[in-house]
Amino acid sequence: MDKAKILHEAQAELQRHVCGTYIDKGVSVALGGNGNVVPGCEACHKRINTNSQYLRHLAEDVLPGILESAFEQG
Repeated sequence: MDKAKILHEAQAELQRHVCGTYIDKGVSVALGGNGNVVPGCEACHKRINTNSQYLRHLAEDVLPGILESAFEQG
């Protein structure tokens, strides 16, 4: 079990889950579609409106997957 490798992979996975915006339901209106710009996790396409919802998403949705992956490697 290489702790540095596990840490690096965990950090990379956490950094993928950015609280920003994504296009929901197709192409954006700017490109001629009828999609909506939605605030939330860009990696999961989960709607998030507040910082506390974002932290809860990381703790409940992202972290368990990271820990499961780390335990499988160890």
